[in-house]
Amino acid sequence: MSGPQPLSRVTIDPEIIRADRRKSKKFDQCGLGEKAIYIGGSLTPRKFYVPYPQVTHVYKRVAVSKGSGKAFLTPILYLVVRYDDGQEKQC
Repeated sequence: MSGPQPLSRVTIDPEIIRADRRKSKKFDQCGLGEKAIYIGGSLTPRKFYVPYPQVTHVYKRVAVSKGSGKAFLTPILYLVVRYDDGQEKQC
């Protein structure tokens, strides 16, 4: 299995990033390590990473699901990481 893929233009040695990901504190699809923040892909948790010096903002985005007419609208929460020059990744 290959290690996490970088989202930023700055990368970290693959061996260091694999060890950091293993020790990271897990939050559902995301994780916080000592060197980077790990973000989930569509099917794989913590598939991508952004080194902490490249992270500019981390915030929560709230969206609302489409109502079917039979039920209440449901809020959907996303964690958004902004890095480099304004690029964003949400999970």
